[in-house]
Amino acid sequence: MDSDIIMENVDFETAARQAFMKLGIEHPKEQQLAAVRALVVGRQNVFVQLPTGFGKSACFQVLPLIYDLLAKSPKRHMVLVITPFSPSSTTRWPPCRSSESVPVPGQTATLT
Repeated sequence: MDSDIIMENVDFETAARQAFMKLGIEHPKEQQLAAVRALVVGRQNVFVQLPTGFGKSACFQVLPLIYDLLAKSPKRHMVLVITPFSPSSTTRWPPCRSSESVPVPGQTATLT
């Protein structure tokens, strides 16, 4: 996480809601906001266990957008997510790759 994050210009709640809106999520769930708040504001390790389809992926997809809104410099932030997806679960990623709101295309790799 970057040391140039400031809370004076844009508060976390405003940045989070704007970032979720960019992903097409008009009303983020409180669990999503709590997880992202713990990462950004609290700088805590976070474990999120929620049902399938709840919006867990949005929690990390929204992070670069929030950091961009909170940063005092115009640079674009990136979040690297390493997850033990099985090859059958990579079907979730094509929408991420084609989304204009996600600044860096999603990529998958298989480790052997």
